[in-house]
Amino acid sequence: MGILPMNPGLRVKSTSSDRVHGQDAHATRFRQSVSRTLISVLCLAGMAWAQEAAPGLHWYSNYEEARAEAKRTDKPIFLEFRCAP
Repeated sequence: MGILPMNPGLRVKSTSSDRVHGQDAHATRFRQSVSRTLISVLCLAGMAWAQEAAPGLHWYSNYEEARAEAKRTDKPIFLEFRCAP
């Protein structure tokens, strides 16, 4: 497949249907952009909501307190290591 050079002398006459289709394409791109933005915002809001601890769940920042609670309730400990405090 090759590339054909454009003929500078060739002029294509614009029709009213081309303008209508151009406007429709612009409106379609706008709607798609708004839809993507809305979906992104909803996903981010859902992720932020999901970050909240479940009712009755307490995260300990002190290992000794967590260990004592795990021993008292006879449950395992889930450790999360982070670089930031």
